[in-house]
Amino acid sequence: MPLLPSFFAILQDLHTRLGPEGFTVVGVNSDLPSDLTTLLKKEPLPWPNFSDGSSTGPISVVWNIRSWPTHYLIGADGVILAMQPSITNFDETLRPLLKKGS
Repeated sequence: MPLLPSFFAILQDLHTRLGPEGFTVVGVNSDLPSDLTTLLKKEPLPWPNFSDGSSTGPISVVWNIRSWPTHYLIGADGVILAMQPSITNFDETLRPLLKKGS
């Protein structure tokens, strides 16, 4: 199921503005790889996107994803910094974390 265009717009904005400060978006999609490829041809995204193949794929299981979208903020060291932060408040959550990492 495609995400709302506003969700993509918010992530695109964060990617553009905060990328130079070390912020990276990584997408994990529950659709089949072929469906994700079709979606990305229609709606190209500038960050890496992976297909988990289903909502019970290996990434979903390891990360205990129960609903889509699920948001994690993960530090450069791989440590989870925040789980399920509001996408509309990412800026407020990210700024202190990005400054701390520099």
